[in-house]
Amino acid sequence: MSGGRTAVPVAAVLEVDGFEPSLDLDLAEAVRAGARALRFLGAVRLSADEPRATLGAVRLLREAAADGLPVSWNGSVGDGIAPGLLVHLPPPQVAVGESNAADTEEWRRRPLRGLGDQRDTGEGPG
Repeated sequence: MSGGRTAVPVAAVLEVDGFEPSLDLDLAEAVRAGARALRFLGAVRLSADEPRATLGAVRLLREAAADGLPVSWNGSVGDGIAPGLLVHLPPPQVAVGESNAADTEEWRRRPLRGLGDQRDTGEGPG
């Protein structure tokens, strides 16, 4: 690559498995290197009982939203986390065993304004 920069090979879909390593992931650099979507592998649990993993997931969801990246993830919101405080972030597609399923379902129905979410155009399911 010209200009003395080192090319960082990145798949079009950046896949993340585990959140301790994701705390150090530079999502903006991955986007500059060609990432066009973010996918979490496995079920993600946002929980006050797992603060580092929750922080890693929320940070990546926030940064993906800021970079306009579509996100695919499945998981749940556990005790100690209020889904109503996360509505500015992409919700999980599928909820897995959560104690506050009604709140998370409301999160899924809300449009993600400005993120290219088809729900904010009236074309989606919500």
